[in-house]
Amino acid sequence: MKIKSTVSAVLAMATVLSAFGLAFTKSAEAAPRTFSCKMASGAWTTLVNESGQPERQLIRWTSDFGAKVGYTPERRCNEVTQRMNSYFSNSGQYITHGMLNGQKVICATDRLGKHCLNLLYTVQPKDDPKAVLKDLFRVNSRNVGNDPVRERLCAATKTYLSVDDLLAGKTVFAEEFCSVR
Repeated sequence: MKIKSTVSAVLAMATVLSAFGLAFTKSAEAAPRTFSCKMASGAWTTLVNESGQPERQLIRWTSDFGAKVGYTPERRCNEVTQRMNSYFSNSGQYITHGMLNGQKVICATDRLGKHCLNLLYTVQPKDDPKAVLKDLFRVNSRNVGNDPVRERLCAATKTYLSVDDLLAGKTVFAEEFCSVR
C-alpha cells in the first residue's frame, strides 16, 4: 500500500513537472525577438536576438549618408533598431521599399502587396530603393519565391521580405509582387 502511494506521488510530481516544463518551453518559444545596436567589427550594427539562438548581425551601418545633418551611422543604427523593435517583435511582418513623404524609403508593412506602413529608413535620393533593399539583405534569384509574369498590366514589381523567414534562415524569404494599376 505504501509503495502504491509513493508511486502515485512520484507520478503526480512527474506530471506536474512535465506540465511546468511544457509551459516553460512554450513561453520561451513565444518570446519575441529583439534588436539591438552595437559596435561590431568596427561598424555600428543592428543585431537580432532570438530566444535560444546566438545574436546575429543584420545591418552594418557604414555609409555616411546624413552625417552632415547629424545622422551619423550610430544615430541611424539606434533609430532604425528602435523602429525594428517596434515593428518586428511579433511575426507576420514584411520589409519592402517605396515612398513616404516624397522620399525613397525602406519600410515595413503587414502583408504582401501593401504599401509602406512604417518607415525603417530613408534611402539616398540617387539610389533605387529596390536595389538598396536587395543589396542590404542579399536578395538574389535563389531566395526569391516567385517571379511574377510581367505583362502590360504589371505597372511595377516590389520586393517583399518576410521578416520571419529571413530571421529563421530560410533559403527563400523574398517575393516579388506585381502592382497592377
